[in-house]
Amino acid sequence: MSNFTRLVGLCLATFFIIISLSGDLNGQIVAKRVAAITGHLVPFLQYKPSRHDVSSPSRKYPLIIFLHGGGERSNKISLTPVFPDSGYAPVWQLRAYGPLRELGWHQLNFPWNNRTDAFIVLCPLSRAGTDTWPTEYIDAMINYGRDSLKADTNRIYLTGHSYGGAGVFNYLNSSSANVRKLAAVVPMAAWNTALRNTGANYVSAAKLPLWAFHAMNDAVTKRDTTIYSINRLNAVNPQA
Repeated sequence: MSNFTRLVGLCLATFFIIISLSGDLNGQIVAKRVAAITGHLVPFLQYKPSRHDVSSPSRKYPLIIFLHGGGERSNKISLTPVFPDSGYAPVWQLRAYGPLRELGWHQLNFPWNNRTDAFIVLCPLSRAGTDTWPTEYIDAMINYGRDSLKADTNRIYLTGHSYGGAGVFNYLNSSSANVRKLAAVVPMAAWNTALRNTGANYVSAAKLPLWAFHAMNDAVTKRDTTIYSINRLNAVNPQA
């Protein structure tokens, strides 16, 4: 009987530890929405470092903006994380993609400039029926990070996968001003939208670091979009 009691106690202790860790993690990821310049409400998930709110006002954190793939697009702007009810907020699906997916392993702390730094992460939800990521949604995240969080405007990193990777290229194509808002970009498996000549010129002029990824055997989003984009950039002799 005593062995059984100890086993039950161990199981309960493990259960409550897991619950407490999950609660702490969920407490750091919150769903919010903000208005874009077009008036559209943009739902997004926000993660901020544990010391963000108690650190000095002068303390700034690097910001990652992650753009999801086409399968997650939705016009639902609810923020309630109710599963598996049909009324759930699709924005909460974004926990399974990009940087937020890594939070079970570490708290996005990385060494930089002889100190450990932590990232703010914002993951907006694109509306359904769009062929390209709305650039105003990305601007809404940049403005929110600058105005409502302690985002370092000199260290804003834009990345995305598939439809989101194309969204990165689309943002770079849109204007030289957009390019100059960013510290680096990482498009992954970009779909449908490539870096055009104007975008390549903007990136080169701004000396913006760009690191693109694409599986050579990708049967869904063809590698040609990424290869074409990198060739266009190399053709204008980008400066390091």
